[in-house]
Amino acid sequence: MCSIRFLSNAEIATALRPFYFVVHPDLFGRFPDQRAVNEESLKLLSAHLEALNKRRVLQSTPTILPFYLRSSQANNPGKMVRVPVERSADPKKVLKKILQSCDLSTEYLDKMPQAPERPERRRVNYTFTQQQQDDVFEDEFVIFQNINKARDDKTLNGWIKNNIDMALQRKNNLLGLREEIKKLEEKVIERLNLKDLRYECGWNVEHYRACLRSLESLANLHPKDLSHLENRILVFAAFTGISLDGHVMLFTGDVQHNWMDFIRNIPKHDAYLKKIPAYEEAGPLMVSPTGQFIAPSTCPGWILVDFITNNLTEARDRSTLYKSNKHVEVDLHEKCVTSLRLASLTKDDSVTPDKMIKCLERLLPESQLNFTGCDVFITHYYSVLSDGTIDDIVKLLGLEKCLHNHVEKLSGGEWKRLAIGEELITNPPVMIFDEPTSGLDSVSTIQVVKHLKDLAHSGRTIICVIHQLSSLVLEYFDDVYVLSNGQCIYNGSVEDIVPRFQEAGFYCPQYYNRADFILDVASGQRQGNLELLLSKARENIQMQDMIEKSFHAINASTNGELI
Repeated sequence: MCSIRFLSNAEIATALRPFYFVVHPDLFGRFPDQRAVNEESLKLLSAHLEALNKRRVLQSTPTILPFYLRSSQANNPGKMVRVPVERSADPKKVLKKILQSCDLSTEYLDKMPQAPERPERRRVNYTFTQQQQDDVFEDEFVIFQNINKARDDKTLNGWIKNNIDMALQRKNNLLGLREEIKKLEEKVIERLNLKDLRYECGWNVEHYRACLRSLESLANLHPKDLSHLENRILVFAAFTGISLDGHVMLFTGDVQHNWMDFIRNIPKHDAYLKKIPAYEEAGPLMVSPTGQFIAPSTCPGWILVDFITNNLTEARDRSTLYKSNKHVEVDLHEKCVTSLRLASLTKDDSVTPDKMIKCLERLLPESQLNFTGCDVFITHYYSVLSDGTIDDIVKLLGLEKCLHNHVEKLSGGEWKRLAIGEELITNPPVMIFDEPTSGLDSVSTIQVVKHLKDLAHSGRTIICVIHQLSSLVLEYFDDVYVLSNGQCIYNGSVEDIVPRFQEAGFYCPQYYNRADFILDVASGQRQGNLELLLSKARENIQMQDMIEKSFHAINASTNGELI
């Protein structure tokens, strides 16, 4: 009986690697028309291969896709090849045709083992009806049971049941360590005359003890230098610097030598901190999530009055909702701590009151489980830390409807968001994405960028590298950094980019797409004074560099931005 060998995503990517090396849009930066053709064809091909992975053939894909192949000559845009897309359900056959049409090696595909012959299904005859019944339904029933079990394990209730004993065991194993840390804290605070000592790194308590011992060792060796810490709040964090609140932040991954270099220079950092307000850019008129009106001090009175008039209802609704949620959250928090007999219940700064309320409402019914003495931390992923702290999950990436789906059943946009979620497990303050929208259709692109924007507003700094920019995507960004031939020609807010280009003689036609205009200028297709743009960008960078000398990660004390 004939059978088809289905390929994994990794196998498909490996097989098509020679193809990507000659058609990737990044190879055609000097030829925008050819680049656009390859970009569009790759999107269609990606959707077709994704459908094949889900055991179906995408009939909407054209049977022929045009691609330009990279030329070895710098001034040659390359030749166009018409690549056939087979309507076969066999991925190997489809990939082989693609490679052969471009005269590329198919050696990897040829070496793949063939799928074993599928045996004939055994059938049982029922004499009372003479009908045949395929015993495959017995297998389907087993699969159905396994799926239900997997779903139970992935729910909050199932996950807690499977991990609560481990969390309690780990916590009990570290009771002595916690007592030691408490004594060390008191000793260090008294020795250095600190206002407070905090641990906001997210790593386990063993690492906190190591940090305290290192600081104690420095106090013994360099008592004079550590006098700069007197009457200050010291925080062990994910970076080294001075926060906007004036707290001293020490990166838990640094060595003692780096700590000492920074502590000796604290007076200089304080001086830079005082200069920051003079360089801060005024924010836009807006209504905050808590219902407050935020306006720059230079805003004209008539504009401010008009904005308040138009947004008064929305501000009042947000304020009422926030006050209500705040009281509901406090009430639910007390009930959870009491009902579940928790040692502590805390949350990540990026978890808003509405999400916290939903999570606490799901936790309350679990009072029959033995939570006694547990530390629960509400964040964006499931985990049991080595010190027994339980991390819960809050849906941040809009994947709730995919919770029970197999990974291979996800769409392109869902795949991208899943990959982002995997990186969120370590709760990084800064995330960098290289072409996060490559190969996606317009709808999936907007979904991915929107959730990146949400991540930025949850307290992270998100940096994206995007080569093919659309006007819709551009609207989601707070700041842009435009490169031309490896040099920065603009860095700043999205609203200021067209006026800045006009100052240098680059004029955007009326009703012209702003994103296309930016790409035109960057690729040298518009007439203007590029040197003037370069000089203004350098001035802006030098000003920002002066601010950055005061601390390495200002984002920890401010709302994140998507740049």
